[in-house]
Amino acid sequence: MLTIEVRLLGGRYRAGDFEDRAEPEWPPHPARLFYAAVHGAHTAGGDPLEIETLEWWESLGAPAIECSDRIELPDGTTVDSWASRTGVDHYVRGNYARSWSADIQGQWERIAEKERRLDELLREGAAQKEIGAAERALEKARAKVVADTARVTAAGIPASGSVVESVLEVLPDNRDRQARQFPAVTPDNPVIRYGWSYDIDPDRARVLDTILARIGRIGHSASTVACRLIDEPLRPTWVPTRDRSDVQLRTVTDGVHEALVEEFARHQGRRERNMPAVISSYRRPRERTGPPLAAVGAGEWIVLPFPVRGGLPLPRTADIGRAVRAALMSHAQQPVPAFLSGHRSRDSGTGPTGPLADSHLGVLSLPNVTHVHSDGQIRAVALTIPDGTAQVDIDAVVEALAAWWDPESEGYRLTLPGGVVRILGAAAKDRADDDRDAAPGRVGSRAFWARSGREWSTVTPIALDRHPKVSRSADFDALNAAVAPVVAGMLTRAGLPEPVEILASPVAMWPSVPPVAGGAGGGRPGRRTFPQYRVGNDPQRRRFTTHLTVRFAEPVAGPLIVGAGRYFGYGLMLPAPGGVVVR
Repeated sequence: MLTIEVRLLGGRYRAGDFEDRAEPEWPPHPARLFYAAVHGAHTAGGDPLEIETLEWWESLGAPAIECSDRIELPDGTTVDSWASRTGVDHYVRGNYARSWSADIQGQWERIAEKERRLDELLREGAAQKEIGAAERALEKARAKVVADTARVTAAGIPASGSVVESVLEVLPDNRDRQARQFPAVTPDNPVIRYGWSYDIDPDRARVLDTILARIGRIGHSASTVACRLIDEPLRPTWVPTRDRSDVQLRTVTDGVHEALVEEFARHQGRRERNMPAVISSYRRPRERTGPPLAAVGAGEWIVLPFPVRGGLPLPRTADIGRAVRAALMSHAQQPVPAFLSGHRSRDSGTGPTGPLADSHLGVLSLPNVTHVHSDGQIRAVALTIPDGTAQVDIDAVVEALAAWWDPESEGYRLTLPGGVVRILGAAAKDRADDDRDAAPGRVGSRAFWARSGREWSTVTPIALDRHPKVSRSADFDALNAAVAPVVAGMLTRAGLPEPVEILASPVAMWPSVPPVAGGAGGGRPGRRTFPQYRVGNDPQRRRFTTHLTVRFAEPVAGPLIVGAGRYFGYGLMLPAPGGVVVR
């Protein structure tokens, strides 16, 4: 299987649809990738091996494509997993008034004609006198365009009344409202993969990977990318077809490389150009491999947002979980149902009760962490109700929420250790329009956490159910060797497949997620680190806590919350970029 991976470095793809330039193109057409590869090969000198590889590539036909597409919600509806934006109208005027009345574009075309004439004379072996005359004419044309450019762009030269009048005509208030758009797509997963069912020999693979490494953009110059060859099969979102098609994309075939070279010889990067391509039909894959595996107890959520600008730092996850549960228990019917407390009901005696063996109510902190500029603040709290929960237990949660509701603040008053107070679930009318970015947004949606993927990374660290045989100061290799078997057992007991790779670290993969206190690179406990997970109310009893990245052989559906601290928000995971499979 030949697979090319394209990663959008800025997380956004900018390109207009070839049939409607105001609309964004998605997915990126395979022909665009080939055009970028041709440019990279020829700007590097046009090595014959690379040219031969490009011509082999164009003979492969239309590839299958894996990319962000649509997400199925619990109610059966589907939504786009990428956000598109039709460009805002922009108007651009010249910097210098004289440049509007002195168009020198034609001079560049005359230079190109003189260059082609000189090349023809040299190839034909013309007389030296004739070649010399052509050279002098070319030099004269070049000198003229340099002089005219300096004249029309010179600052401080007074402009005539006619020039000023012509400039005023093109200002936004005085001209026809001709807009320029910048359509863009921001996919949920910044990775696109193109795959062909062909084997590639190692030598050709090295050449192709060299070409791909030179590609810096696809589509608009703002769409910066990193491309590479990978040895992984696809789970395609789109497949080529000769039958009924859902969408048509531009691809390449034999002769496209040669046509691109000929076209460049004509336009030289300065004139209007045509980009040769083949229009190929694509459809959804007919054969589905069935739904991805899911963890036991993912259940349904009741989401309570924090107030605008009132989020809390991620290290307070366990504090929030315990405070929310305590508030629900204090407002619940007495005796408190075991589903709420997480402990067995006391049948007799006065001693403490043990933890409930069955799944029960959990409290998750939902943070904003996925973007490079995310602030890492907790935007909402989710009450998780496992699948198969009895109606009487669901009713107990609803009744406790109703009793907890504070009419005065129109929300749920939550008091955290240290006296910090927040109002959860504040009325939407209190949210100002200009504070929209601070609202929970997609991280407050269960669908955002319910995607599927092969590779998952912790947003809140996982608390192990038994202590690994390793010290907290051990290096990363020793940490991984000790933690991996413990984590594998926890995942399989949660109904998940055994992972193919486990990477443990005090530091999270997500840039805005704090590290775990203690251990290699973890730092000391504080506001900027996660504390080791506390057992019950005993401050001396702590579970071994670490961040994880876990890779499975097959996609696993979320939400994924694992570990001993899962009922208080520890062990919450998200599909890592590049490992996500959106359905």
